[in-house]
Amino acid sequence: MSKEIKPEPPDWVLTPIEGEFVFDEVTLWYTNLSGQPDAFTREGDRYFIMVVPDDRHEELLAFGFNVRYNAGDENWLLKVSIPWTKKKPYIPEPLTIEGFSWAHNNKTGVAAYVKYATNYPDTKEPSNG
Repeated sequence: MSKEIKPEPPDWVLTPIEGEFVFDEVTLWYTNLSGQPDAFTREGDRYFIMVVPDDRHEELLAFGFNVRYNAGDENWLLKVSIPWTKKKPYIPEPLTIEGFSWAHNNKTGVAAYVKYATNYPDTKEPSNG
């Protein structure tokens, strides 16, 4: 009888950074809420890319977030991951994100995660008992 071999856990190190970042209004530029794999994402990883308001990008850069400027749309963009515990994520406004500094393969950075997300209800209609 063969024994199943489980892979070693990845050598990622995540450390929370202090502070929360609240955005009253959010414009989504791209979403992957189903966790479909793509060229840069593993299957099951869910995220969205949000437009960062012009007056907030320097704050996020100062904390080490990977905020990118998209010259074509003239927007600042930030990839925000959704906790894996949320099977059908609902992202409320205002949006609160938190950062985790990471280290992997001699690289470091700060990743943004949704702080508060709830599951979509199984039905769209409220239950009356």
